[in-house]
Amino acid sequence: MQPDHQLVQRRLSQLYFMTYLGPAVQSVYLPVWLEARGFNHHWIALLTSAGLLSSIFLSTLFGRWADRQHDWGVAIRAGVLVGFLIGFVLLMPLTPLALFVVWVLYTLPTRLALPVLDAAAVRNANRLGLSFGAIRAWGTIGYVLMCLAAGAVLEFHGAGAFVWLLIGSMGLKLICTYRLPPLVKSPDARAVQPAFWLSRNLSEALRPWLLLPLIGVLLILSAHFPLYAFGALAWADAGISATWIGLLVAIGSVFEAVLMFKFKHVLQRFSARGAMLFAGIVAVVRWIGLAMMPSLPVVIFLQALHAITFGVAFLAAFHFIANRIPDEVGAEAQSLFGVVQQLMCAALVMVFGATFTAFGTLSFGLSALSSAVGAGLIAISLRQVGPQQEPVD
Repeated sequence: MQPDHQLVQRRLSQLYFMTYLGPAVQSVYLPVWLEARGFNHHWIALLTSAGLLSSIFLSTLFGRWADRQHDWGVAIRAGVLVGFLIGFVLLMPLTPLALFVVWVLYTLPTRLALPVLDAAAVRNANRLGLSFGAIRAWGTIGYVLMCLAAGAVLEFHGAGAFVWLLIGSMGLKLICTYRLPPLVKSPDARAVQPAFWLSRNLSEALRPWLLLPLIGVLLILSAHFPLYAFGALAWADAGISATWIGLLVAIGSVFEAVLMFKFKHVLQRFSARGAMLFAGIVAVVRWIGLAMMPSLPVVIFLQALHAITFGVAFLAAFHFIANRIPDEVGAEAQSLFGVVQQLMCAALVMVFGATFTAFGTLSFGLSALSSAVGAGLIAISLRQVGPQQEPVD
């Protein structure tokens, strides 16, 4: 491996490590922090969904702008910088309505930048012969370590440390964006033909057999979002301490990181769509089990399945997109993927929030249903176009 290849892998790994520190803090404490500020379950769901919906109309435009840059890193740095600056407003005394608005503005820039980072990382890694899974795994490692640290820090220092943890995490992420080497497109990339919303290049690439597995895997991935939004509350209601909540989140992520480091070997034996289908089947089992809120040892086992239900589905989808969508619309395609996922997440969280108060953890049956439908769509695609026609990375 050449030194420049080593530099790309090291700097991307560092950035992914820092990227998922903030989400880890939110996963451990955001619902509890919002509840302490007067938000009920319905308003927590609305706030979470609003943060997702806010980027829908801007995401593909931001991705298209990123594709026009010689270096995808320009767009990545811009998004993280704006989010970092807005984070300081969360330290001010805010009414619930003001907090609602500021939180949406805080999450928007980084939501726009993340698909660009993903597109740039997976495509540059594939071009240089690097393992994107091994790079992305460092994001999961950062997530795990911050879950452990945030659970303990917040239990000791209380809610006052929450926003400072977010700001500190974003600051470290910002530093890493300025240390990135150039993340450029393939020399074979064609000129982009403009259109109103999606470029013509991307529209032509999105054939029906390709859309089915992408929609299917999005349903599988979106099924995790109610757990992110309400898992801490569900486990707290079951009498689990903040430290154990952090451990439960970390357990799934540890197994996910191990899987990501080995995922290149998975794709050498299985097609991307075959891997997505398997993840969907396991996800149905996981969500049905969690809906029954079993004993702590069983919950630990179900969390370990996160490696398959999220890790396999996530990486298989990214490789599928990178192999099938040309570089000149790479960030735009990844942003569109994120937009559809946000729509699905928002809808599922809103329905989940409406049912959680009445039915509690039984509402995770919605996640099982979403995963089952997703697996079905992937299976239909495999019948239309066999896996032998899918490139293996």
